[in-house]
Amino acid sequence: MLAATISPMSTGLNRNAGIFIRNIYQAPHHSEARLLKAGRWITLLNGLLATLLAWAIAKQDKLGFFELVMAVSSLVQMPLTIPALLAVIVRRTPDWAGWSTVLVGTLVSASLYLGFHPTQLPAWLGGSTLTPREAADLTFAVTVLAHLVVTCGFFLLTRLWYQPKGYAPQRARQVADFLPT
Repeated sequence: MLAATISPMSTGLNRNAGIFIRNIYQAPHHSEARLLKAGRWITLLNGLLATLLAWAIAKQDKLGFFELVMAVSSLVQMPLTIPALLAVIVRRTPDWAGWSTVLVGTLVSASLYLGFHPTQLPAWLGGSTLTPREAADLTFAVTVLAHLVVTCGFFLLTRLWYQPKGYAPQRARQVADFLPT
C-alpha cells in the first residue's frame, strides 16, 4: 500500500520540480549539476508543502469532502485554468500575462476566502439564515463569478501592453513559431 502511494507521488513531485526548473529557474549560465541540485531542493520543498497541506486537511473538520473539493476547485484551479484557456484564444498578450494573471487570481481567491462570509449576506438582504450547504454553494458561485470578472478581465487588459516589435531576434523567432499568422 505504501509503495502504491509513493510511486505516483514521487513522479508528481519530480514532474513539478522539472517544470519549475525548466520554465522558471533555468538560465543559460546554469550548469546541469546546478539544475539537478536545485531540482532536488524543489522536490523536497514540494514534498514538504504536500505533507503540510495533507496534515491541514486532515485537521479541519468544518468541511465535508464535497465542500473541500469545491473549495479547491474555485480557490486554486480557477486562477490556474483561466490564463491557460485564455492564452489559447487571446494570443496577442505580453510574455508576463500568464503568470501575472495567476497571481491576480490567487489574490482574488485569497481575498474571497478570507474576507467573504456568506452567512452575513441574508442579514444584509433581510432574509433568513443560510444552511451550511447553501453557504458553501454561495461561496463557490461568488468565487467563480469574481474570477470570471476580475481574473479574466486582468488577462484581457494585459493586451494593452503587448508590443510585438519589442522582442530580441531569438524571442521574435520563438513567438513567430508559436503564433503563426
